Formats: sequence, C-alpha cells, structure tokens
Amino acid sequence: MDEIVKEQILRVRDTGLTNMFDAEAVQRIAEALHFAELADYLKKHRGDLGEYVGFIITGKTEARNGGASRSEAAGEADRPKAKRKGRGHGIH
Repeated sequence: MDEIVKEQILRVRDTGLTNMFDAEAVQRIAEALHFAELADYLKKHRGDLGEYVGFIITGKTEARNGGASRSEAAGEADRPKAKRKGRGHGIH
C-alpha cells in the first residue's frame, strides 16, 4: 500500500461518512472525492482486504523494502506503552 492510498484512506475516514470496514462505501466515497488511487486499490484487493483492514485498525502496514509505517516514522514505535490498571478485562 503506497503513501497516497494511506493518505486517501485517512481523508475518507475524516469525512465521517461511513464505517471504514464498509469497503464498498469507502470505494464509492473515494470515487466521489476523485481519489482514484484508493478506489483502484479497493477494486484490485476486493477479495483480500487484510492489509487495508490492518491499516484502518492499527495505522500500520507491513513494512516492505525497509520502509517504516506511518506510526513508526512518527516515532510511536519508541513510545512506552501505557500500563493497564485492574484485571485487564474492564469488568469489576
């Protein structure tokens, strides 16, 4: 997934027009916004949206060719994780 597609995903998300798991709706919005790269990506990967889903959940994609994900490039990988309180399941 290239940087243009990632940016277009984030811009569609920011519209608030659809649940980002609804890839068909995301594709329609991308087409309406003239985001050809995202629309083409979703058409091409219609049967295997694992990378897309991973990106919308985590903001990361598999690093290929030594590239860093958006989060890693922003230094988030080096940031310590917050400690959880309680038993971890949220039910007490």
